[in-house]
Amino acid sequence: MDKTKRHLVLSIVSFLLVLTLLGGTTFAWYMDAERVGSNFQAGVLDVDLTEGNTEEVVPLNFTNLRPLTIDQLRDAFQMDEDGVITNKNQEGFEGVPLYFYQVNVENKGTLPARVNLAIREQAKGSDPDLPYGHTIPNIVENGTGGVQVDEDEPEIACQNDLRGVLHIQLYRVAETADGYALQPIDNGAGDGDIDGTVTLWKDGKPSDYAVPEILKAGEKDSYIVAAWLPETVGNESQGQHFHAALYVNAGQVDEGASQAPLPGWSDSPSEGEGGEEGGETQVQATVKVYYETVDGTRTLVKEVDRAIEAAPGSVDLKPAASELEGTGYRPANMDETYTITLAEDGTVTYQGEDTAAAFTVEEDAYVDDTSKDFDSGDGTKENPFLIMNARQLDNVRKYMGSSTRGDFYYFEIGRNIDLTGYYGETWAEQGWTEDRGWMPIGWTPDSNTNCDEFWGNLDGQGYTITGLTIHNPTNVQTGLFGWVKGQTGHEDAGVIRNLKVEEPDVWGRMNGSTNSTLARV
Repeated sequence: MDKTKRHLVLSIVSFLLVLTLLGGTTFAWYMDAERVGSNFQAGVLDVDLTEGNTEEVVPLNFTNLRPLTIDQLRDAFQMDEDGVITNKNQEGFEGVPLYFYQVNVENKGTLPARVNLAIREQAKGSDPDLPYGHTIPNIVENGTGGVQVDEDEPEIACQNDLRGVLHIQLYRVAETADGYALQPIDNGAGDGDIDGTVTLWKDGKPSDYAVPEILKAGEKDSYIVAAWLPETVGNESQGQHFHAALYVNAGQVDEGASQAPLPGWSDSPSEGEGGEEGGETQVQATVKVYYETVDGTRTLVKEVDRAIEAAPGSVDLKPAASELEGTGYRPANMDETYTITLAEDGTVTYQGEDTAAAFTVEEDAYVDDTSKDFDSGDGTKENPFLIMNARQLDNVRKYMGSSTRGDFYYFEIGRNIDLTGYYGETWAEQGWTEDRGWMPIGWTPDSNTNCDEFWGNLDGQGYTITGLTIHNPTNVQTGLFGWVKGQTGHEDAGVIRNLKVEEPDVWGRMNGSTNSTLARV
């Protein structure tokens, strides 16, 4: 078998270019970059293993991936004295699984170099040489809690759907008494990374790694790139792919020297995005927002510091009803737009002489009484709990009902509800981070398989929920409600009706090996 090493060579030129201009001298820092295409493919018991020339820059094809614990991943690694890497467990596989590649970064120049490593998704149309456009098995539920390949449409187009569950990690090799083993790389982060090592990709996003050690001229540094599917990944990910490129770039070590820019990144890659031409760097910034009445004169009702993340340039902002909770006012027009200019360094420029983005408000007869879970009602069919805002909708999770007792509660929504930016007071204690958006009703911090069941009855009365955002990489059930469940003999149990959800931004995972369902309302 050929060795499975893959070499990335960074050539640092060995002469200094000096460009003399009228009025001064400008130095152009040296920089270099290399890229190798990487394909990550989940196993479906019939995939193949691609091997290539060990001395050229070739694609890294991680194949037959399957869900594992982190201990099982480490234990799968083996390397012989010749540097040949294989998976220990190959018995019974039709195509040999391969979770690891050795990547060598070599400085063949005469100058020391500072090195960065990064993963970028290769979106459709971004690079004709990359194999985006593969077909994958069309996995569907079989009606008995499992999955099967659809008989009518056995294959569908690859959409890089493995992006949200795949982890790409970086190790070194350590020699032990029992042979070679994976050695975690401490990046000094302290937390956030998995297995105590550098993680280049997780939760559907890249995490770039700046190598702290300087790579001297003539030296070579070796890494093990590992592809891991956590044990929480379910049947819905069988056969899916993720096409990406591993980037290595380098620059001079001198103070003030820059490096070749890596491709930008978009949270939602689409056609033409995510590659060298299409992706845009996202910038985080804080925007000052004023809510004002306009009755002849402008009167300030509330001032808000709103955190945003967007590509540099013109950014359109809209009012958020959640920012006016408890003021007695509401946005006069939810479609009102204010445009700011966002610089690459996060600087915000407002229109004209403005010092904040300004939106108009109007009086809202409703004022929330925060001493009560709901506006009114006792939860019975005759007198349902009345929900009037995001806080009260959040309180539904306190009244899930019980199948053993056979009791459940009735709810009604009494007005449109905006969930934009809402984060419950107790969510942090339950392990739900603010960047994930809305915590599905029924979510439990001690389970990655099931939510608590909602046995209640909610009538939306035709009102609309806006601003529903959920980015949930850790739990199975993902929706406004995690799990809505009915009960035989109780036709009113587990019912959500007459409710509209406008333009939700929701993604998560669903375990096809259980009987759980995604609550779509």
